[in-house]
Amino acid sequence: MLLDVAGFVVGVCVAMLPGTCAMLLIGVRGPWWYLALAAPCSVAVASLTGLITTAVGASFGFVALAVVSVVLAGAAVVRRALRRRGRAAPGRVSRAPAVRTLPMLAGTAAIGAGLGVGVLTWLGGMGWSLRTYPQEHDMIYHLAVSSYVARTGVGAPWALAPTDVLSGSDTIFYPAGFHLLAGAVAQVTGDVVVSVNALALLLVGIGMPLAAACLTGALARANGCASDTAVGAAGVACVLMATLYRPGVQLAHDGGVLPNSVALALCTGVLAALVSWRRASRAVLVSAGLATAGAVIAHPSAVVTLGVTTGIYLIVDVVRRGRRDLLRAVRALAAPAALALLVALPTLLIGSRAVAATTSFDSETPDRPVAQAVGKALTFAYGGYLDPDSTRAQVSAAVLIVGGLLVLVATRRFLPLLAVVAGWFAIVVSYFTAPGRGAPGVITSFFYNSEPRVWSQLSLVGVPAGALGVAIAARWAARRLPHVGRRVVPWVTAGLLLLVLAAYLVGPGYGYARVNENAVASRFATPDFTRVNGDDEAAAAWLAGHVQSGERVLNSANDGSTVLYTEHGIPVVNLASLGSAAAPYTYRLLAGFRHYPTDPAIRRDLLDLRVAWLYVDSEAPPIGVGGAPSGWPGTDRLTVPRGFEDLTGLPGLTPVFRAGTVTVYRLDPVVVAGL
Repeated sequence: MLLDVAGFVVGVCVAMLPGTCAMLLIGVRGPWWYLALAAPCSVAVASLTGLITTAVGASFGFVALAVVSVVLAGAAVVRRALRRRGRAAPGRVSRAPAVRTLPMLAGTAAIGAGLGVGVLTWLGGMGWSLRTYPQEHDMIYHLAVSSYVARTGVGAPWALAPTDVLSGSDTIFYPAGFHLLAGAVAQVTGDVVVSVNALALLLVGIGMPLAAACLTGALARANGCASDTAVGAAGVACVLMATLYRPGVQLAHDGGVLPNSVALALCTGVLAALVSWRRASRAVLVSAGLATAGAVIAHPSAVVTLGVTTGIYLIVDVVRRGRRDLLRAVRALAAPAALALLVALPTLLIGSRAVAATTSFDSETPDRPVAQAVGKALTFAYGGYLDPDSTRAQVSAAVLIVGGLLVLVATRRFLPLLAVVAGWFAIVVSYFTAPGRGAPGVITSFFYNSEPRVWSQLSLVGVPAGALGVAIAARWAARRLPHVGRRVVPWVTAGLLLLVLAAYLVGPGYGYARVNENAVASRFATPDFTRVNGDDEAAAAWLAGHVQSGERVLNSANDGSTVLYTEHGIPVVNLASLGSAAAPYTYRLLAGFRHYPTDPAIRRDLLDLRVAWLYVDSEAPPIGVGGAPSGWPGTDRLTVPRGFEDLTGLPGLTPVFRAGTVTVYRLDPVVVAGL
């Protein structure tokens, strides 16, 4: 428990303080902006720190981030002192005391309830322990990359995902903004599992509903709503986002897609500042530029998420007011856009090499009739691996969201937001009816033509829009109740919203939260399949006492063998489940290791890599093989690589340790060299 608490506290510090210090230096005021932008700004600061440490030959990690944060905070203090120097002390101005009215407190309480649901969902799914090992294959890779950052101090974006952890060679592009933070946390906790889980809880479990609340409040204030209505709507959005299956829970359940999930949460906070471009200070908009870079560094698909959403919003917002407003928008956003491009440029340049591979993924979604596609989108059906036939839906949440949208349409308010929702709705429906094809297919291809990734964009904008409509409807109803005076309207509005949310949370919302918790648990506490278990931990502990310096362990990353590196720093040949296209030997050995007695190319790979051990789990879980280099598996599903089968009697290969389904073999390089 102490390690869990320490991991979470350190995670909060690493994920929030660097960005907070940067925003203080820029001159941002207002706690809501820090809640919305501190995390993505921290990712940007971490990436810049990685570049600086690489340039000066220093090590990236917790200490480097702490030093940079202290420098930023110190510069902020000096800047403020210099601005005040020479100014006459302002006279004391009497101000009306701030009144924390019931409406504001009610909205804040609703936000707290939503965040509580998020924590309970994710922490409960992890078995109430951050030390629970995640079992999804993507999560296994996230642990490995985070461990690599923690162990090596590498922070440059072009060096964060090597194929060979021993030499750091054959690097591939991987969106590793999240892993920079996780690696820094792991240096303090000494446990990469706790570090990754703590940041997943913070940035997705808490961060997603909190960012939705910030975006909703910003939209309300940008469109002239009273502060109590803005906070009330933010509370509704927070509760709805915390109970929805998508984005956060589905992306964790259907593939452990953590960087994309984190980026979506960060994008939501960034949008809160961008939609406030008319009323936000220049400091806030500059911070939004830095935060945009952070979201893109976390996952480059944020370029599309932010580009499409902000583009539609600004076009409709500006067109309503004419050319003069266009010039005002350009002046307000040009500097933030330039800053975002400058900070994210290294990631974008390196990531450009992966664009062709990303956009070439074929969709696994079947063509659907238009009526079914519209129904899936409107009812927030579960879909995916949890509900393959989409027979279950979050109908009550959909009623609130769609009902709120209809209120906005009826009142003709928030037209730019409605245009954004309509745009993403059209893209999602088009994807359901003709996945990956047509003009919308150009957009969806940047999300790997993956159904949950594409579908998640609708939740991102639909929840704030629906929440705003619910809050406006509550205020409209409060004004029309008999014997309700003008001063009492905010109180009655807050009461109505609390009644709606209470009924939702104790009824369908509770059921949705339990489904979400069970979905998370099926990948953590009570997994549907197991990659890492006690057998893997026993084998890793044994190997830790026998592997010599410079030796490598040949493995399949589809089983629990990556625990060798994440827990003990033992270099393994494979970190990616299907091998790496950047290093053909990875999949060549997976496909043909057993042929080393007769295949000189296999023998050369084994000797060049100094492979002295082989790790085989006979009950590895099945995975799809889409994207496998050169189609090496030769089948639709992969469990144990064919090169690791039928090993009995091979020269120089001796089983030396067994634990359950795991067998460790010793490979004699002298014998291999003599074949």
